[in-house]
Amino acid sequence: MHKVLTTYQRIVYGLINTGVFSCTALLEGVVLFHYSDSLHVSLEYLGLANFVIGALAAYFAIIGGNLSDRAKSKYRRKAYVLIFGPLYAAGLFFRLGGFTSEKFAPIYYIISYSVQTIGYTGLDVITQAWGVELASEVSDRNNLYSISTGCSFAGVFLGLVFALLPLKIAAVVLTGTMVLAIILAVLQLPDNTPLTKRAFIPTVANMSSVFWNSQFVIYLVASCFTAILNTIPPLMMFFIKFCMDIKGDAIARWYSTCVAVFVVMGVVVLPFMRQLVDRFGSLACVKFAIGVAAAMGLVMFVFSYVDMIFIVVAFGLVGSFSTVANVVLSIIYAETVDYDELLCGKKRGSSYSAVHTPIRLFIQIAGGSIPLMLMAALGFKNSDDDHDDTSTSTFASTLVLRLWCTLAISLCMLGSYYYLSLYQVRTVP
Repeated sequence: MHKVLTTYQRIVYGLINTGVFSCTALLEGVVLFHYSDSLHVSLEYLGLANFVIGALAAYFAIIGGNLSDRAKSKYRRKAYVLIFGPLYAAGLFFRLGGFTSEKFAPIYYIISYSVQTIGYTGLDVITQAWGVELASEVSDRNNLYSISTGCSFAGVFLGLVFALLPLKIAAVVLTGTMVLAIILAVLQLPDNTPLTKRAFIPTVANMSSVFWNSQFVIYLVASCFTAILNTIPPLMMFFIKFCMDIKGDAIARWYSTCVAVFVVMGVVVLPFMRQLVDRFGSLACVKFAIGVAAAMGLVMFVFSYVDMIFIVVAFGLVGSFSTVANVVLSIIYAETVDYDELLCGKKRGSSYSAVHTPIRLFIQIAGGSIPLMLMAALGFKNSDDDHDDTSTSTFASTLVLRLWCTLAISLCMLGSYYYLSLYQVRTVP
């Protein structure tokens, strides 16, 4: 019987699971723009580096997830949080701070980003599996993941503040926040789930067996389609500058405005999550939210030829419906892991996370590198000095950016909607 978590413990879990990650994700656009426009690292290099690092991180996630599942200590999750957490914090500090010159920026970027991504992936695998064990009832999971999403929004607000600071100061403050989140998680969250006695299964065989769970496969494909949405933040400043033809300091102001409206609309809908899931069911809620997100991609494509204020409005609508999708997809993921335990009698949370997280992360990181490399191939040129307005983009490279941030997202959301229509696991609230 699981002990119901206190609100404080749910907040602590939200900080380690999504809070700092969301803050970092918001700053990705600022960091990528900085390395490209200020340190003059080519988009071809940044795109290729992201692709290779995404594949590298997947390997470490697989190893960390399976070792966490098999650890004999009752503190198995906390031990690996203390391994991957500091790696993530160190990589984040050096990459975000940009403590390098233009000459060494390319090699500095790939080393710091590799450490950050390996730490992030491993930590995300562990915390996702930990969340499944911390809450077993639908209502408790709804509360846990709703608060976790709220912490995600708080992280985005922090990211907005940090985006206004010099990157070196932001690196110090954000890394300190990450260290505090790790300490609180280790001290406050329970990690005493009884281990199931079972024979040793090789890593590859243990991971491949999760694909026998047909409902997990359906969820995984649907979730991977939605992961493409996470490629937008790193590209947003490029979108504002070249697609919307906005120059100078106004780029950062419009970027912050879009994110702020996104978060505010998400916060507005968050208190109603439990009522929505109880009344309509988790599957109906997420399908409706994803369907609206698909429509918003088409609307944003049209608005990208009109005025920036309409993009801000569209971002607000996407914020409210993506909140519903994020919370409910987390509940559905936990249901698929429970379904596996029902079938085989084994608790394998990290085995599922070790498959789910690296694939989503690879799609997010490597997928985001595709438009960068296409833009470079079609004529995008980095600036030759520190003035933002000297970067140039051809009609073809701008069109790639416009299509990726709008219509490509719509198509991916439609793919996710189709696969969720095949999902069959039902849980009574």
